[in-house]
Amino acid sequence: MFERYLLHNIKVSYGVFRLKFFLSGLGNFSNNLSVISEAIIGGDKLGFDGALLPDHYMWGQMPFMRRRMRETLSSHNNVTKEGGGHPKGVTMSGRMGRNFHSMTNNSTLEAWVTLSYLAGKTEKINLGTLVTPIPFRPPGILAKMISTLDILSKGRIVFGVGAGWSQPEFEGYSEWNQPKIRVDKTEEGLELMIKLWTQKEVTFKGKYYQAKGAVLDPKPVQKPYPPLLFGGRGDRMLKMAGRYADICYIMSGFQAPEVSEEMRKKVLKAARKANRVEKVAFMAGPMGSMSPFDLKESSKRVEDAIETGASYYLTAFPRNTYIESMQIFAKEIMPSFK
Repeated sequence: MFERYLLHNIKVSYGVFRLKFFLSGLGNFSNNLSVISEAIIGGDKLGFDGALLPDHYMWGQMPFMRRRMRETLSSHNNVTKEGGGHPKGVTMSGRMGRNFHSMTNNSTLEAWVTLSYLAGKTEKINLGTLVTPIPFRPPGILAKMISTLDILSKGRIVFGVGAGWSQPEFEGYSEWNQPKIRVDKTEEGLELMIKLWTQKEVTFKGKYYQAKGAVLDPKPVQKPYPPLLFGGRGDRMLKMAGRYADICYIMSGFQAPEVSEEMRKKVLKAARKANRVEKVAFMAGPMGSMSPFDLKESSKRVEDAIETGASYYLTAFPRNTYIESMQIFAKEIMPSFK
């Protein structure tokens, strides 16, 4: 069962920093099912604390990736004007990583169904999403799904909270709205879910969601409900994380350290207003890997995460060497921080 709030501040025992390590970067593409299964089942045996899957039916291009492409193109244009440019044979996709174009792959596995399968194949590892867009599904049904899986897994579920960004999947399966409405729906939907998890019977009248005499039983194993993991980058989602999050993931590697620090400050400011600073933990580390696994670089990233105040570390490995890299990481790095 998830140890709620136990490691929400870095704890030091005999000079050793305690971190919880979560696997990521596996995607939810159907052609990667064997690696997903082997990694998470193997990660359970190796002592990883959690594993997170993305929750997408159809992939669009992430907003921050679009910005990075524009920045990279701008940099390329400037260098070219100065007589430089890409070395011969190096393409944009090469600079962004071999997996960049896989973001257009829409042959996906349903995340929560896949996690249900993996819950039956594992014993200790926490399982969750990074993240689930609440506006994508009816939040009452989502609350029931998560409660059931928390019971089946004996209290090992982490609920990743997001507003959604992939327009193609919303247009295909749900309803696409502008950012303000999606964030509004996220908070209202989360409020309804929390009521369903904690109250005997719920009648709810919101702007977007309603419930009349809804009974969600049995309740989740974890009390008052499974831990909430936020990973949004916008101001409103960061403030929401301060009000609700158990864990807040601040992405590293795709932005300057000062940007990450400013994001943390916004979360903590909102948490102070809600009188719950001690209940918010931070997660750092790469969401995905576009480079070959390097032991020294990975060790440095863990140390950098500790310096930022993180008590959770998200780690990803190249998909073509994921299992081997994961095993090395578990043997050479994790024992120093557990």
